Amino acid sequence: MKIKNNVNAVRYAGSVKDGGSTALAQSLSKVEKEKMDAGFVGRSQTIQHDVERRKLKHIAGGMAAALIRVVTNNNDGRSSDDNALSHAIVKKGKSLFRKLNHHAHHGADRLRRLAASRTGSFTLPQPYAPSAALRTPKDFERLGLRSEEAAVFQELAAEKNWDIFVRTGTSTRTINVGCIGVRPKPGGMYRKTSKDAVHPGLVSRKASEVEEGCEEVDTINHPPQHAPFSLQVLAEEGFHWRAIGADILGMRDQAGNFIYGDIDIHGVYARQPDGSFEKIPASIFVPLFNERLMATGLHGPELLESTTLMKEKEYGVLPYSPVQHGAHDEWTERNNEDYAEGINMGPLPGVIHFSDDAPYYIATVPQYRDVLKSFNRDKEYVGPAWSNGCNRLADAHYRKLL
Repeated sequence: MKIKNNVNAVRYAGSVKDGGSTALAQSLSKVEKEKMDAGFVGRSQTIQHDVERRKLKHIAGGMAAALIRVVTNNNDGRSSDDNALSHAIVKKGKSLFRKLNHHAHHGADRLRRLAASRTGSFTLPQPYAPSAALRTPKDFERLGLRSEEAAVFQELAAEKNWDIFVRTGTSTRTINVGCIGVRPKPGGMYRKTSKDAVHPGLVSRKASEVEEGCEEVDTINHPPQHAPFSLQVLAEEGFHWRAIGADILGMRDQAGNFIYGDIDIHGVYARQPDGSFEKIPASIFVPLFNERLMATGLHGPELLESTTLMKEKEYGVLPYSPVQHGAHDEWTERNNEDYAEGINMGPLPGVIHFSDDAPYYIATVPQYRDVLKSFNRDKEYVGPAWSNGCNRLADAHYRKLL
């Protein structure tokens, strides 16, 4: 019964609160012990108060967000009495979120008091690794780009005086780039590519998930009446599941092409003479990127099956185009927590930053926010969207614990 599930959720709320308090206390105790053991006396000049507060807040936010979402997902088909109890549990979850945030701020206050009582020099660990410069083909392949593709973005960044942010993937994508009979994943197809060793980098499902897979294909092939033009074209391409091995189904179009990862652009900004940064729209960068990427010989119609439907989508995108849609930073739903349950709300690093300097890897949301803030473009995302981006990994982690 739902009542039983909700009672368990109440118990879980208590365990999250206790676990969160314990984790914060242990973290702070460890910091204090390290400083005492080192024998520092007096005031520190290098402690990262805001960074530590942010890190603790993200832990709190991820735990509470997981609780609220799990309880909400527990309520399908509930009765009116059950609905009232569910509402009370969600209210309790939101209260827990506020309390955990309070603990995070309180923890930062304790660190400030600790720093004020000592002298000398010490540093707390950053919540993310320093930005890593990318120099070799293997550096880029590890993050989902062939070196020839990376060179295109670097050349365009220098030529146009643009800052280009490309979302990272994995090396499983590069295995399929330039191969015959596979095409980049189109916009409107949300199934992730596989990382397994048998069919790496392809959009696939286990055969046991055939029911969910049929629903997914039905959504693609029967868009709403007023769906965007690109989704209407997508529906004409005859996507379906096909067995590609023992207990594995692969997504392919009516011509027989299987699907691998496209190149996702997170944002494109142009440096202006006055020092400001202007966002470049997809109508400009998508055709340009695809033209230059095709010139590498890694993408083109000759790699697809001869009966592939060659019908243009928005921005002149064709089935072989490596960039299939606009940037995440200009996506209209990027701040909408109600769209697809907010799964893609907020920024989605890691990204590779191409500019007139050497390209480098930005691993986390805080790093990306620091960069956009230096451009005075951090308002591309509202506060809750930034928080959702920061909490996304923590949320996924705590979901696995349920």
